[in-house]
Amino acid sequence: MFSRELLKGFEKGCYWFIDQHVLRQVMKDWKNLGNTYGEIPYEWNSWGIKKNNIFSTGKGNKKDGIRFKQAQLRWLPQHWYDKIVVEIRNTDT
Repeated sequence: MFSRELLKGFEKGCYWFIDQHVLRQVMKDWKNLGNTYGEIPYEWNSWGIKKNNIFSTGKGNKKDGIRFKQAQLRWLPQHWYDKIVVEIRNTDT
């Protein structure tokens, strides 16, 4: 539900925090369908880059740093993976 609604949101126009707005609505819709949910584990909602995190939230230019780019390599699709590898290599030199 989240990915489908997020893509719909992107089609209407992407903006800062769109993911949070869509997530809030999806969770409301999920509950209205009679579903329940609990808290998600920290690894799925860590602030910054933490050991073994699956999803991280960051602010400012942290996303441009080599540490963040190295963490991205765990989950990026191949076409973005290759681009980030090049960026990391260029940063190291």
